[in-house]
Amino acid sequence: MKIMMDVTFQILENKNGRLVPLSKKEVNGLSIGGYYFVINGKEIPFDWDAFCGDEEDNIFDFATGYGFAWNDFELSDCYDEDYECIGMTRENITAAYLASVDEINEFHVNFINEDDLECDLGNNADIYRYKIKLLTMVFTDIEKDESFNVRQEVLDKFNIIEINEDDDDYVPSSTNGDYSPGNPWDAPGMSIHDFI
Repeated sequence: MKIMMDVTFQILENKNGRLVPLSKKEVNGLSIGGYYFVINGKEIPFDWDAFCGDEEDNIFDFATGYGFAWNDFELSDCYDEDYECIGMTRENITAAYLASVDEINEFHVNFINEDDLECDLGNNADIYRYKIKLLTMVFTDIEKDESFNVRQEVLDKFNIIEINEDDDDYVPSSTNGDYSPGNPWDAPGMSIHDFI
């Protein structure tokens, strides 16, 4: 089954309580990949091995299947065991099926920010200074040349973003769920008194 996903999105940075869209100048090495959709009550993971994209006016436009070195419109086999556990195969996953998504749990975006830090975003429920705003998402059956749009209300639900004024001051710590201490005394079992 050859499927392409064409998606437009913005990456927003929380700056003093305002979400500001970023351009490719502020997000180096941007890549997308790793998706979890809820469809008919089942959580469906999927991905492709090839994608390409660009940005114009702070809107990123990416297409899966088209690669910089090769094209590959087949879904990646990395989730075959997951499909087997829910009684499915990759062949059951069509463009129309993916577009019928009820909820987008994860849409992964990875980039290097202006501080040379790697940022991996998956959903907007996490507390980060960056958020993803999905604008459009279309799945195309390459062989039949049929396209199917994801419903706007599904994109809107993913895009619900709560602005926390502390997000732009986010420092990784074991208490914020990323398990990498921002300060040595924040490590599990450690105290500031261990360093004084």
